[in-house]
Amino acid sequence: MGFLLGGFVPLASFFVAHFELSRAVPLYSQKALYLVLGGLAYSAKTVWQWGTIAFQNAFKAAGFVVLVEGVMVTSNILWLSIAALVYLVAINGIATGCNLTMKVSR
Repeated sequence: MGFLLGGFVPLASFFVAHFELSRAVPLYSQKALYLVLGGLAYSAKTVWQWGTIAFQNAFKAAGFVVLVEGVMVTSNILWLSIAALVYLVAINGIATGCNLTMKVSR
């Protein structure tokens, strides 16, 4: 269940960013932008926490967050944005599953 909960956020952010935002209309006037920003805010903290553990460096973790989240929502190279999406679904899904398991086991 945690994987489904955590993985949904980057999945929704990806599809809203790529298929609901219009380049013909100013971004600030599109309600869908706020959905994407909410998803990025949700995911960024989890990915940063994971990155600080994985890379043993907060600066690298911050760079990873900016790169992977940014590529997912802004890249026009489909395979690259999907690769970022897969990473984010995995990181957020596993982290949320672990968090739920730790809460239940206490």
